[in-house]
Amino acid sequence: MTLALILILLFVLVLVYRRYIPVAGIGNMPLHSVSYNSNDVVFVDMRDYQLSCRDPIECAYQLPLPYLKRYIHELPTDKQVVIVASDYEGKNLGARFLKQKRINVIGYHMMRNEGKE
Repeated sequence: MTLALILILLFVLVLVYRRYIPVAGIGNMPLHSVSYNSNDVVFVDMRDYQLSCRDPIECAYQLPLPYLKRYIHELPTDKQVVIVASDYEGKNLGARFLKQKRINVIGYHMMRNEGKE
């Protein structure tokens, strides 16, 4: 009984950590601080297609979080990545996944679509 309770608690703690604890070494970067024409930085837009179509970012790879695992091979591995997300949970999950695949994530930018409905 106690072993099952400990396993369930450990499982919940891992889920909470992956989703809500910020990824170390990744800071907030405004879009204007990174040059769009830079050859060594790539933007990955992890917002839903409905949100990214309303406010598109030029020269960004549009890969929503559910499609990231399937289309990870389209991202260049030799460039630094800036994540564009709509919430902190998606940013944390995406950053952890990209770092696990040895992609150099240097920052993120939050694009909140408040009042655009």
